[in-house]
Amino acid sequence: MNYTIETKENFDIISPTQSEFNSQMAEEIKGLVNNALAKKRSLIINLQEVASATKDVCVLYQFHQNLYQENLSFVLCHVAANLKNELQKNELVEELNITPKLIEAIDIVSMEGLERELMGDDLI
Repeated sequence: MNYTIETKENFDIISPTQSEFNSQMAEEIKGLVNNALAKKRSLIINLQEVASATKDVCVLYQFHQNLYQENLSFVLCHVAANLKNELQKNELVEELNITPKLIEAIDIVSMEGLERELMGDDLI
């Protein structure tokens, strides 16, 4: 998979550059999620270049759960209608943090980080 990773202070932004979310992309993002877990870093997945998806897109929910269990954030942004439809089929849209733009995803990660600092790590 082709992707870029932008590293910020306490989170990474992963931007896949291929047009379909498939099993190969899911496996590669899984590796990046595991790396983020090991480094205790939150993740934003910028799906701006991804126009379509197979049912493999549902693995994003598991990534979300894995990160939140470790008090880390996981946000998706620029989710195309086709991807959102696939997630809705499996009733996952309400379970995931999905934002229309990257700046909103950054805001969520920042706000959740602040909440953790203020209220203790077991808030979220």
